[in-house]
Amino acid sequence: MNDLIGWKENFRKLKAYYKKYRNFNVPSQWSKDKQLSTWVENIRKHPNRLPGNQYNALVKIGFSFQDPSDWNSQFYRLEEFYKQHGHSYVPSDQKKYESLFDWSHNQRQAKSLLTATQIKKLDSLQFDWNALTDKDIKWEQMYQELITFKKKYGHTKVPQEFKENKSLGAWVSNQRSNKTKKILSAERIRKLNKIGFLWKEDILRMREEAWEKRYTELVRYKKAHGHIDRIKVRHDHYELGLWIETQIVRQDLLSPDRKKKLNAIGFQWVKEDYAEERWNEMYTKLQVYKKKHGHCRVKKHDDFKLAVWLQRNKRDHEKIDKDKKKKLEHLGVKWPYELFREIWETRYRELKTFKKVYKHLLVPKNDAILYEWIQTQKKLKLENRLSKAREEKLETLGFIWTGEAEATKLKAWETMYKKFKAFKEKYGSKYHIKLKENPDLEEWVRLQIHSKDKLSSYKRGKLNAIHFLWNRDGYYWDELWERKYEQLIAFKTKYGHCDVPQKYPANQSLASWVNGQRTKKLSSDKKKKLNELGFSWRNEIKQNRWNQSVKEFTEFKKKNKNLPILHHTPLYSWVYQQKKNFNKLSAEKKKILKQTGIV
Repeated sequence: MNDLIGWKENFRKLKAYYKKYRNFNVPSQWSKDKQLSTWVENIRKHPNRLPGNQYNALVKIGFSFQDPSDWNSQFYRLEEFYKQHGHSYVPSDQKKYESLFDWSHNQRQAKSLLTATQIKKLDSLQFDWNALTDKDIKWEQMYQELITFKKKYGHTKVPQEFKENKSLGAWVSNQRSNKTKKILSAERIRKLNKIGFLWKEDILRMREEAWEKRYTELVRYKKAHGHIDRIKVRHDHYELGLWIETQIVRQDLLSPDRKKKLNAIGFQWVKEDYAEERWNEMYTKLQVYKKKHGHCRVKKHDDFKLAVWLQRNKRDHEKIDKDKKKKLEHLGVKWPYELFREIWETRYRELKTFKKVYKHLLVPKNDAILYEWIQTQKKLKLENRLSKAREEKLETLGFIWTGEAEATKLKAWETMYKKFKAFKEKYGSKYHIKLKENPDLEEWVRLQIHSKDKLSSYKRGKLNAIHFLWNRDGYYWDELWERKYEQLIAFKTKYGHCDVPQKYPANQSLASWVNGQRTKKLSSDKKKKLNELGFSWRNEIKQNRWNQSVKEFTEFKKKNKNLPILHHTPLYSWVYQQKKNFNKLSAEKKKILKQTGIV
């Protein structure tokens, strides 16, 4: 009752504040009424905790649940985004725009709660109020980028390898493909037509027109010079000469009609001679390049055609004849396998030096080249594409395969290894008898034996070096299990359950043991003993958490009726995941989600 009286009093004061100042922006720690400012801050921080009638009362007087200062700062960010990109479709897959995307999403959800001024400000940025999916937003972003491209270049024919925006070329191609497959919506076709988009039939028509134009030029050239010798044509009219060479190279792909037209003017189809001549011509250019630059690593921006020719020869190095291969090798051309091997060995030496200097392998991101190389090795290992020799070579350095989190685990492992080594040196080959007096070390030893096949060669090598005993007597392990079971009974007697926290300071080894029981195969006798204690298995824990989330959703809807769940809350994330993975859920869970109105 006191809470209700206090709420009514603060609500009355809030209305009085609005009457005087014409807004609800009560300053933080307001000296005139700190109680009111704290009350307003709490409401904005936890709107989902309000009963439905109180929430509706605030909405009715025009109260905004968003912090005004935060709203303006995010609006200014959106304004900058709009100026930079020409639209307000904030991407959902870029870390730097994460909070701005969430904020934009919230504006759509809570439009009815925004002030007229806020709506007007967003409208000025051509803000789309429709609830868009991530795919819709991505499409709109690319559409706006295509508009920018047209403004700059005067057309929408984006090259596949457009350097300034590689993804735009692929996107444009996909729109043509989707239209052909009849999976592109009428609205999107309309929007693309509006900016003069070139469809597949348009491209084919333009290519036909371009071919006919060149052919007409060739006919005129022959009429003027009496021949169409490709060498002489290229000397007089370079572009026309290249077109002739293209027809020769692509003669097997030309239509019968085009071949007929070319034959009618005496076209010479000397494909083999031309190819040889062209190869030698490009080789001479490569010699000149080597003399000038001191190497054969031709960049496309230096000489595009030479770079492409060299790249093609490298790609087909197993197919080109021996003489050509020898000539290229004589110039110092490195084949892909040689180049990759050299790069790998160079990076490996750099990593080895790094380890020597810093005593670890946690290369920072600002060392971009070495950091990216390490990530590539991890990816190759994950995809089973890293050779065993390279894998072992890296592991001799103590290489960590699964990221920075694993580095912490390795550090903990090294600490326990040092303790165990000292322990073993003290007690010799009978160390396992004394292990009973050191539960944490005993648990660590058990884990090494149990995980032998999963341990890295680095860890196995270190353990083998101190003559670690991998096989332990079965009775010993049964005795250890019983001791841990007794400790679990004591835990349950004290706390009333068997869910030992992962970070249980009183007995960390018990927490590890409990988790181990959930992940490995146990005898029926051991399972029975744990079940008698009311042991929670992994699936049960997951199910209990899921049921708890369903309960929270039901209580929220009961309390707040049709009000939306705000975007930043854990409950919103859980509901989003259920909708996203709905088809993967069990029939029972699907039924519950439908009954509660979650989907």
